[in-house]
Amino acid sequence: MNQIAVFYGDTTIYFTSILIALALLTAFVFSLAIYMPRHRYGVAMWIFFPAATVASVLLSRIIHWYCNTEQYTDFRTALIDYTTGDYCIIGVIIAVCAVSMLLRLMRLVRSHYDLLDAAAPGLAFVIAMIRFSHIFSDKCYGKMIITEPSLQHLPISAPIIGSDGNAEYRFASFFVSFILFLASTVILIVYYLRKNDALFAQGVDKNKADTLPLGILKSDGHTFRLFLMLFSAEEVIIDSTRYDASHLFFTGEQFAGLNKGASFMGLSQFISALILLYLFIYYLVTSVKNTKRIGLTKKYLFLTVSLFVIGLAVAGGCEYLVQRFTGMFMYIYPGQAAGLCCMMASIIIMYFRSISKNR
Repeated sequence: MNQIAVFYGDTTIYFTSILIALALLTAFVFSLAIYMPRHRYGVAMWIFFPAATVASVLLSRIIHWYCNTEQYTDFRTALIDYTTGDYCIIGVIIAVCAVSMLLRLMRLVRSHYDLLDAAAPGLAFVIAMIRFSHIFSDKCYGKMIITEPSLQHLPISAPIIGSDGNAEYRFASFFVSFILFLASTVILIVYYLRKNDALFAQGVDKNKADTLPLGILKSDGHTFRLFLMLFSAEEVIIDSTRYDASHLFFTGEQFAGLNKGASFMGLSQFISALILLYLFIYYLVTSVKNTKRIGLTKKYLFLTVSLFVIGLAVAGGCEYLVQRFTGMFMYIYPGQAAGLCCMMASIIIMYFRSISKNR
């Protein structure tokens, strides 16, 4: 159902391809603009962005092939024929991290977070436009069919041709995701610019901004971690709603039990949950260190840990309920969103506790 924009001879260009290409160009220009003030020529960004784009396409395609082998003739076809199949967005996150670390090992950058922080707003924007581009295809729609006429419109639902050839309105997962990632882009831009303005106001050399001005934390990496938090919270819900979510698949009878467990959560949802857990542990450790360092009261740690655990229990419980009672999704998903907000609030509080310098 991918709608064609240009068809001439053997050349076929889809609307989704045009939209994503323009989004990549916009993201690159913006990332370069906020990277170059701290790096005169921005050479590393010129290398990073194209390499990360190619790696993201390949890795997200490979992951989708692994989870959905029935959609492809073979592995080689999955890599060379892009007219069928889809991509797993989690491959983009893994790819950009891997490429940035590779450039760090090649000593092209002092810290790979220099690149990731500057690229984070652009990355959120690209993902937003990827999700919006699905308005021209049948990807990233919800598994819930909306029958109420007053709800049969964006951003709640969108029409898709069903198996019987008739149009049916499904939950517009792609459009809700688009809105959330656009909001994330704005949040990341504001945070990145305000954080660096605050550092420079303190007299921190813009070329040495990865020293230790934020409590016991280095100043770099937090914009990208903020992106990871927003991305993960969004994916936990959106991947749960999708009818085409990718799941891990293990071959062999001995792994049948693993396949049953893997079907409970989509791959993107599962990895996003792990990312949230990583962020929680990371800032929990730094909060504990800072508490001992400057005498912060330990009640903040107990309250924030409790908040995260409660949020995790609520979000996980809602995921179980929505799979058992799909028809009640309008009531269950707001509860899951509330649980995720508790988890994010806990991480944010621990971040501020980690950079606090006041007794």
